[in-house]
Amino acid sequence: MSWFVLYVKSRAEKKVAARLNEQGFMVFCPIKIEKRKWSDRIRKVEVPYFKSYIFIRCEEKQASTVLATAGVVRRLFWLSKPAVIYEKEMQEVIQFFSTNKSANIEYETFAVGEEVYIEKGKLQHRKAVVLKNDKTKVILSLPVLGCCFKVTLAKNKIGRTT
Repeated sequence: MSWFVLYVKSRAEKKVAARLNEQGFMVFCPIKIEKRKWSDRIRKVEVPYFKSYIFIRCEEKQASTVLATAGVVRRLFWLSKPAVIYEKEMQEVIQFFSTNKSANIEYETFAVGEEVYIEKGKLQHRKAVVLKNDKTKVILSLPVLGCCFKVTLAKNKIGRTT
């Protein structure tokens, strides 16, 4: 048996995981608790760490059953083949999420106005200032040749200045 990654309908991760569990599959969908604000109240809600993705352990021959489950869109592919996660790696991921409470797991964010250093790409080795911070991208102001222009980069291409 191997671990596969499934792409599921948006906001259906927990339901799909429950359906697959009922069918006898081993499913992993780590959940965190977030505070959400409505106009009249604040509630704690359970949301998945990996939006639209769940992990499933099954045989290749069971793929048609898995894909026929309501809410499953497709399997994740890598180099034209279904992406497979090795058992040891998956057990490390499961162990990590079981021993670390959601309060201990944080995403790195860059504050607006913070000076950062571009570590990768064509603008490598330059300093910039954060103008806007999205989930996966950062919009930066980059002073070059006495003028300023804005550039949007993936977060993995920048780091903090020391």
